[in-house]
Amino acid sequence: MLDSYLAARHRIKNFMALSLILQDFLGAERVPKNVMGMEHGDFAGVLQDLYVGYFVSLVDPSSAAINVPSLWKALFPDKAKRIKQWEHDSQQCLAILHKYRNFCCFHANKSVVRQITTYAEYRDAKQEITKLMQAFLGIAVEALREDYKLKGMAERIEACSEKLSQQWPAFTPEALTKYIFGRDTTFHP
Repeated sequence: MLDSYLAARHRIKNFMALSLILQDFLGAERVPKNVMGMEHGDFAGVLQDLYVGYFVSLVDPSSAAINVPSLWKALFPDKAKRIKQWEHDSQQCLAILHKYRNFCCFHANKSVVRQITTYAEYRDAKQEITKLMQAFLGIAVEALREDYKLKGMAERIEACSEKLSQQWPAFTPEALTKYIFGRDTTFHP
């Protein structure tokens, strides 16, 4: 379970970083130099697609996916009721978001009509989707503030580092901790 959480924790860190990048970009009205004639809104749309697609990958309940809410319920039982409520409240939006990720963000679809109609469905639900994503980020922040307390974390980082360092000697427990958490922590001995 902790190995899955370590993989998820890295992705959660990246998702939160992407959230900050998107907010910064939206507020700055920057337009990167480009030969395509793209404007600020075009670039903002690309970042928004990445952000939404990344989010959907974190909450995807399929067996091959990370399924962060499921991990949180197991590792943070004091938050289980709130997470179950979030899952219940998110069902309608998640169906739209899965379609959006699959047809517009990451996998895309051969039909431009399908892409645009899927985008319209997403746009129509965007207010609810934004609330859902904000609630997820709220839970994520709480979990991130507490995950250093998870029993066995230092041992799992040490074991993963040992496996990785056989091929990449630079993956010390400190380096792996920074990769996963974005900073050095007290997990390693």
